[in-house]
Amino acid sequence: MGTLETTVLTAEDRLAIHQLLAEYSVYEDSGAAQEWAALFTSDGRFVSKAGKETVGREALAAFATERWKRPEVRRWVHWVNNVTIKPVPEGAEAFSYAMVVEKSEDGTFSIVNVQAKRDTLRVEDGAWRFHVRRVEVLQAS
Repeated sequence: MGTLETTVLTAEDRLAIHQLLAEYSVYEDSGAAQEWAALFTSDGRFVSKAGKETVGREALAAFATERWKRPEVRRWVHWVNNVTIKPVPEGAEAFSYAMVVEKSEDGTFSIVNVQAKRDTLRVEDGAWRFHVRRVEVLQAS
């Protein structure tokens, strides 16, 4: 697995990072606040589109718990696509698109939001984790 001095990512590193991105959406969409927060480094940061930062696992878990109380959030699912990953000396950087889809009471789905995610990733305790996860407005090319 990668180290803090990583300049090349192995196939195992890339697979682990893709798994991390998938678990993020699954935990976010199921209200699993503790599991979601555990995907970040101990000093990890989540930065919303509005620029609000939440820092550290305890604060991240509290943020996710509060978020899950919103009724509309319980109807949302996230699809992540177009993932790019590149090595950097401190670990890795990833970029992806995310689409938020809402299930209505009649069982139909509609797109609520499309956004980008920009991630700084580190290995902590032998596993890839989000050090910084930024939600960005998706810009058309």
